Amino acid sequence: MRWGVFSDIHGNLPALRAVLDELDRFGAERYAYLGDLVGYGPHPDEVVAAVADLEPLIVAGNHDLAVVGRLRMDWFAPVPRACLEWTVRTVRAETVEYLRALPRTAALGGARLVHALPPDSATTYLTTDVLPEVGAAVDRWRESLSFVGHTHRPQCVALPPRPASPGGGGEVPGAEDCAADGVGACGASLILQPLPARWSAPPAPYRALVNLGSVGQPRDGDPRAFCALWDDDRRTLESRRVAYDIEQTIADMNAAGLPAEPARRLRAGT
Repeated sequence: MRWGVFSDIHGNLPALRAVLDELDRFGAERYAYLGDLVGYGPHPDEVVAAVADLEPLIVAGNHDLAVVGRLRMDWFAPVPRACLEWTVRTVRAETVEYLRALPRTAALGGARLVHALPPDSATTYLTTDVLPEVGAAVDRWRESLSFVGHTHRPQCVALPPRPASPGGGGEVPGAEDCAADGVGACGASLILQPLPARWSAPPAPYRALVNLGSVGQPRDGDPRAFCALWDDDRRTLESRRVAYDIEQTIADMNAAGLPAEPARRLRAGT
């Protein structure tokens, strides 16, 4: 099965439309979404309706949780909080109903879907500082692969195998020097790297965590929308950058009276 995988639309309808057109050309058969349908952008109702029509595997992001009262607004900095407060004032009841029903995690075969970090965080950012904590917690989820979003930066990191169960044969040999297709080392020294255009999941028992960037608010210096195609038979991920009408989104943000800072950041992809 070929899955269109994407994250962090943040109410940006022109970016979403461009990504869906690209994934359709790319041969996507089904879709998986990693959270944050809303926040920042001026089209929350339209984005939620369009994604709901896809009937995707989907998880809640921190902005989605905040809009429905499942995460405190004071967790956010002033600018994103102002955008969320605008969203709460303007969204339709059916949008709220859809967001309220979103789970924190989902499973795509042998892959875990979660917005921020496995096993179930919607708020912890994938950074170099948290890698030791992630590596030490690999026994808390069973899947060999996790897809995440939240940082708006396409990245990946190889993780060590889960510890052997009692009586299960002890340590996995070679874990300290495994490398898999540009992902990084599989031992105690974990390396967070940019996600290559074509990525292959490491062989069992090794594990990996992949960040799918952002459709509607990229933060890695490239303003184009990001998406990818996951082939769960071949266990390969192919990435795409998609140009869209950024100026239309900015004009709609301005017309809605949203804060200026997120609109300015769209042009630079920061």
